[in-house]
Amino acid sequence: MPRRRQLTSVAAGIIDSFNSRNNDLEGYWAIGKLCRFAHEHAISTVTLDLLNIVCTPDSTEFNAIMHDYKVKLLAILNKQGIPADWLAAAKIQIDFQPEYRAHLHYFRSGWGNPYTVTVTFIADSGKQYNVRTGGNCKPHDALRECRRSA
Repeated sequence: MPRRRQLTSVAAGIIDSFNSRNNDLEGYWAIGKLCRFAHEHAISTVTLDLLNIVCTPDSTEFNAIMHDYKVKLLAILNKQGIPADWLAAAKIQIDFQPEYRAHLHYFRSGWGNPYTVTVTFIADSGKQYNVRTGGNCKPHDALRECRRSA
């Protein structure tokens, strides 16, 4: 019998996939593209609402990635036997100016600046389930990066 507390492990699965280097958008690392978007708009955080397919600040550039993760989320919920209506909200927030945390970031990394990703699920009961991870990245630059083929 499913329980709402399983939403934490579902959030952990979503965040691991989202933070992966295999998470690509148009052949490039999605987090790098999100980083470029944040730098271009002089903002520190980008929020992706998976259930409503809404990016804050407003952009349609990331609709495909939000749609893909909504489909993954619903598939995981279905596989775990968790009713989709138990989930009132599902958001991914990426912060490109976080406080340094040794277990999430590499000090003085050549791989760019620190970022954190937080997945927040809000159950129909109002309880929040949060999972956080992070890493280092540079803004997307098509001239310096190789695009994934196929």
